[in-house]
Amino acid sequence: MKKNLIKLSLVIALLSIVNVSMAQVNKRQAKQNARVNQGRASGEITAKEAAQIQHKQNEVQAMENAARSDGKVTKAERKAINHEQNEASRQIARKKSNRRNRN
Repeated sequence: MKKNLIKLSLVIALLSIVNVSMAQVNKRQAKQNARVNQGRASGEITAKEAAQIQHKQNEVQAMENAARSDGKVTKAERKAINHEQNEASRQIARKKSNRRNRN
């Protein structure tokens, strides 16, 4: 009985860690979308650039959905998602500072 409770508590702890990490992914995507919206409002990002960034965000979301589809997000999947989010963040920074004509 005691062993079953310990096993159950470990499973619950592991599931909460996965949910927290995926919540962080969603929070990060929301922040990146806010950066894009701010860039569009200020004229730092063109409509075409915003579409390119949105495409990258959709790829990250698809990776997250695929990782969650089997009910378990592995460390490798989390690492790949984090890598893609890092790329998306760099893309946003580059596009906001590339001095393209916004008119």
